[in-house]
Amino acid sequence: MCETLDFYVENTADFISRTSKLNLSALYAEFLPLIPPGGSILDAGCGSGRDSRYFINRGYTVPALDAASEMAEQASELIGEPVEVATFENFRSDSEYNGIWACASLLHVPQNASHLQPGGILYMSFKYGHGQPL
Repeated sequence: MCETLDFYVENTADFISRTSKLNLSALYAEFLPLIPPGGSILDAGCGSGRDSRYFINRGYTVPALDAASEMAEQASELIGEPVEVATFENFRSDSEYNGIWACASLLHVPQNASHLQPGGILYMSFKYGHGQPL
């Protein structure tokens, strides 16, 4: 995890410039109909905040977290709300969410996702490539 976190800390600006304008409308169109209007979506590994902003602009409650403090700071500025600095291992919440959005961040997730309420929806995506994560 340390190598991966170091990568995001050292490459925050480049990562945001490469990912912040990606059009994920097809993915949103599959995910959002499964979430009740005004529901809560945990953006786990929010990166630039792109997806959090999209969901917030559509009336959802979106707590967001990212392990890289630099990334969380930039995402917070974009969405106008605090972004928690936490790894998947140290994230703690008494809340349960209608959905968890983990866009290209599951390479950092432990095997249990205990914050999802029964019947909740977990979005997962994976990066292309071979071998072990950084």
